[in-house]
Amino acid sequence: MKKTFKNSKGITLVALVITIIILLILAGISISALTNTGIFQKAKDAKQKSENAALDQNTKLDEYENELDKYLPKQNENSLAKAVKVGDYVAYTPDKLDKSALDKLKENLNTYSGARNLKTYSAIGRDNLSLRVIDGDEKTGAVRLISATPTSNNTTNSAIGRDNLGWRVLDVDEKTGAVRLISATPTDKTIVLYGYDGYNNAVKLLDDVCSTLYNSKLATKVQNLKIEDIQDKMKEKDYSKLYSEYGKTPIQPENKKYPSILAQEKNQKVNEYEGTLDLSKQDNYINQTDVLEANSLELKITLWGKIGETGPKVLTADDFEGDDGKIYSDMFCKDYTYWMSSRCIYADSDRAGFIVRCVSSGGVFANILYYSSGREDSGGFAFRPVITLNSNVQVTSGNGTESDPFEIK
Repeated sequence: MKKTFKNSKGITLVALVITIIILLILAGISISALTNTGIFQKAKDAKQKSENAALDQNTKLDEYENELDKYLPKQNENSLAKAVKVGDYVAYTPDKLDKSALDKLKENLNTYSGARNLKTYSAIGRDNLSLRVIDGDEKTGAVRLISATPTSNNTTNSAIGRDNLGWRVLDVDEKTGAVRLISATPTDKTIVLYGYDGYNNAVKLLDDVCSTLYNSKLATKVQNLKIEDIQDKMKEKDYSKLYSEYGKTPIQPENKKYPSILAQEKNQKVNEYEGTLDLSKQDNYINQTDVLEANSLELKITLWGKIGETGPKVLTADDFEGDDGKIYSDMFCKDYTYWMSSRCIYADSDRAGFIVRCVSSGGVFANILYYSSGREDSGGFAFRPVITLNSNVQVTSGNGTESDPFEIK
């Protein structure tokens, strides 16, 4: 038994040694074959050729770039972003107004602003009308007449159009080089908003009005001024210090009628459901056809303003950050009244007010359009277009003053 085991162990060791010798012989043959056929050298040559080709390609690209630079403007030399500061004047010219786009805008204003439900008499006057006979009274000889056509349309929103505005620098994005402009003053034209339709669609209507009337090939975005544009420049970020009711939640008013966009809004609960929509956002128009009433409302007060004894107070230079406080106070406030494309809410135990932001006589506040009791109100104000320019816009002349604004291309 021991002998058998010993013999088996010896045979296994010999076989192992023979196998190793054979493998070494084969490895030698393979290395010799590879060396003799030049495979190593060919691989080395291929690597060198690849490196040379990449170097040649980079050299060519540099040559092309240098050649293009001869014909393209040097952005850093004449960049608007490098030339301007906050408050400077810029000669911005919108593109030619598209009639079909303007007609569509007027249609949307008529459909979604709520103003069609208002009777507007501020421009009332006599029209030159033709008359037709309705009937006659044989006994008295009296004849009744009717106008052959209706009287002219005097609704405020039907007169929407472009004003000749000046433009000032609102801010400059140092990372992207994008410059934002704001109209030097509010528009002469006004927009009327009314009731739940007005609240539902205020943000998109105001932004679309600005985009339709004041867009150009030099702009990447055109919209109306929003409450965040003012908040971002202010020192105070805790708005409850300006208006003590701000941020209170949950408010559960007894009256529970609501505009339909409320169900989409962040921080507001309709029938225990909370949406995600920010107060200055709206992607689509809303056509609310019926009065809506919730089983439950849980609301957060998002209204704030710098409030005095007689109403909103003007934001002064001291309310804004940095050295541009006086400029921001003049641009935003002064003695202006205009819409901002932002919604907000006030509520107490009785009812809620659904409100669109505005600057009123220079103070930041808002205008109530709808109450949870079902009451509807209106407002008719100017607006403030804000233009975001392409980062490659160049200065061609001017010094940024009101009398000699920067000319751009």
